[in-house]
Amino acid sequence: MKKMSRGLSLFGVIFLFCSSCSFAKPYEVKLVSDKRPPGKIIGILSYEGRYKKELFFPVILNDQEVIIYKDPLLQQPVKTINLPGEVLSYSLKNDSTTTTESGGYHNSEYDKNYLVFLCRGNTSNTIVLYQFDYSNLKKGNVNETKSASFSTKADKIISISHDDKDHKALLVCQSNDNKLLYLSDPWGKTGHIKSLESPMLFADLRYNEFGPTSPKMVGYDGKIVYFYKFVDGQLLVDFKIDLGVEGDLTKSVINDLNYLEGYSYDWFFNLYDGKAVHLIDISSKSVIYSREFLDTTFTKQLHYEFYFGSNAMFYISTKRLLDSRFNNAGDFIASRLFEVDYIPLSYVWTSSDVGLYYFCQYNPDSTLVYDMQTVRDNQNRFFRKHSYREIPGKVVNVLFLSYKIYFYTEDSVWECDYINSEEGRYELIKMDLGPEYEEK
Repeated sequence: MKKMSRGLSLFGVIFLFCSSCSFAKPYEVKLVSDKRPPGKIIGILSYEGRYKKELFFPVILNDQEVIIYKDPLLQQPVKTINLPGEVLSYSLKNDSTTTTESGGYHNSEYDKNYLVFLCRGNTSNTIVLYQFDYSNLKKGNVNETKSASFSTKADKIISISHDDKDHKALLVCQSNDNKLLYLSDPWGKTGHIKSLESPMLFADLRYNEFGPTSPKMVGYDGKIVYFYKFVDGQLLVDFKIDLGVEGDLTKSVINDLNYLEGYSYDWFFNLYDGKAVHLIDISSKSVIYSREFLDTTFTKQLHYEFYFGSNAMFYISTKRLLDSRFNNAGDFIASRLFEVDYIPLSYVWTSSDVGLYYFCQYNPDSTLVYDMQTVRDNQNRFFRKHSYREIPGKVVNVLFLSYKIYFYTEDSVWECDYINSEEGRYELIKMDLGPEYEEK
């Protein structure tokens, strides 16, 4: 999966001004289905479906039934999975790794797509796992290449990761009290339980830039951030960083792969500890940014550039161009963008320097959806903010294709043909450095 590098800012509050010839003209949307199947859209079976029409395959979870559809209108079911109990947790690994054979991943067990559910049982819970092959999906074949069902004491899924030694897939789960970690192969044949000294929050590190020996998972215990690797199915500490301050695990926000499909970390890992945001450069193994936000409590983040709190949306990132590799480590920005209660929907990578962020504002009987595109002009950062025509009902998901966008309410599907929409009618938002900004 391709990703964008991100950073955060330490120096000063940034003031924002908006400039445009007029208010942005909303993109048109049209109702394409008023009979959307019930259930939660948990993603698409192949990440490449964003760019290749034949690989879309949306997945809907409705109680104990999973249905995979061929089309974005959710009218052509191609596979149904009946689960053995209430779903407590799920994980969708929909990216096939793209590194070369010399990188050690090509055609490995990890180089597959996985759909995993952890279901409630009477005496123990059950893992139900399906493996899909990318080459089959390209042919329109959604039959799994392998599947498994086995009991577990775990309560939630952390990730499908892989072992550094043989690059085999590794299923990582955890207990609800965050004190036990369960590691096993995807088929439940081998595995062990690791008891933690204190409760920890975990996040998957899904990237390949540093090669097969880079950290695979990160854990946070309220003060120390641990970067782990897997060897022979064992969890080993690669390195750790003491943040020097006590955080609140109950309020901390780190990566949740179940929340936003396609979400993952890159060169950096960051977290909100309940009071402050911290950014760690994985390559230099150092904290390059920490800042307290005493007047805002963040509850969600979107691709670790946007943080969402009560009635506030913050943009926190680096002001420099990506290829500078942060030689000017102090050149960061942090700005309160909007005083509105926005909800994150999705992030879409479009190029190494540009991304699209979808978020929305709920009204009593309708939803206003926005997308924001990051744009760089020399050392300045701009946003192109577009709005869409007001959509009746509550939009709960957005799925992006290379040619159209689909918005899903709880009972309908709306389409935007943005390729053929008018260009240049957007609201331009510029990050304007204020007098408190200090530059090294």
